[in-house]
Amino acid sequence: MLRTHFARTSPRHLAGQLRALVANLGYDPDADPDMSTPSEKALRLGAVRSFLARERIAGSMVRLVPALFAAPDGQHFVISDDPVALTNAFAYGDVGLESHGIIVLLPIAPNLAIALVCPTIIARYEAIDYIAIDPERRERLVRYRDGLRSGDPIEIEAAELVGWNERQVASSARRLYGATDDFDFARTKLAEFPERRSVATHVQLGEMGKPPPPRAGMPEGLHLVIIGKADHCILAIADIDRSGEGLTARTTNIALLELVAADTGELRADLYDSGRHRRSISQATVERFGDPTDGWFRVVHSEEGMRSFMRSIDEERAPRA
Repeated sequence: MLRTHFARTSPRHLAGQLRALVANLGYDPDADPDMSTPSEKALRLGAVRSFLARERIAGSMVRLVPALFAAPDGQHFVISDDPVALTNAFAYGDVGLESHGIIVLLPIAPNLAIALVCPTIIARYEAIDYIAIDPERRERLVRYRDGLRSGDPIEIEAAELVGWNERQVASSARRLYGATDDFDFARTKLAEFPERRSVATHVQLGEMGKPPPPRAGMPEGLHLVIIGKADHCILAIADIDRSGEGLTARTTNIALLELVAADTGELRADLYDSGRHRRSISQATVERFGDPTDGWFRVVHSEEGMRSFMRSIDEERAPRA
């Protein structure tokens, strides 16, 4: 992850984006020495420093569960000049190493890859005996669960292999490698997304004054993503009381609400409207109120002083009679 050329090109690219951003605001970046484009020497030195400080990345990987993924018969993994692929099993999840739901994959042979899997995914596999699912899906989940338990290679689905190989195409700077000269899938993707032929960075600065784009794959309607220290979930929202304290809402998923409210640790809650982020509350707690079967709850700051401060702000914003 640290030895690819992105360790040098990403800082240069981000510096260019930042210079363009402040220039659009009427500020001359050339007037500030701290905003100059970093030299090649500085970029190389920064890449070496990042590599020497790699223990912090290794530390983030300690919590992940190792596994082996095998390609289906007759198919194979490809690899690129940015060989570590990352994805999140949940539409609302991020691709940071410490994000809940993260999966990290590194092909080590044409038909075999090392995977590092988030423990929250493992927990869901372990719970399949207690949930109602169709037999075909259950058989697939049991196969994955057994492989995660034993360490034996798990033969992944063909569609999953395509997804991993396409991530290699999307993240590659310039080059792909495979056991056979069969890159038609990559040519198809590059024809659809020609900007992926030459990638300088995987990090982009958002446009000032504009919200982030909607998250792909998120369900329609209002949903609350709740992230705790050990687990996470998404809760469908039926109603919102905009005059209530903090984020006051109602859900029809009473069982999931009960589990969330039982978490006594600090939570982060993100409200989405058809995949578009609307609001966040960090260092939060979930409180139920009223008739438990009604599903009403509020998300408020867990620290009483901050909660009182936010309550006073809400009262000042409330319309007056």
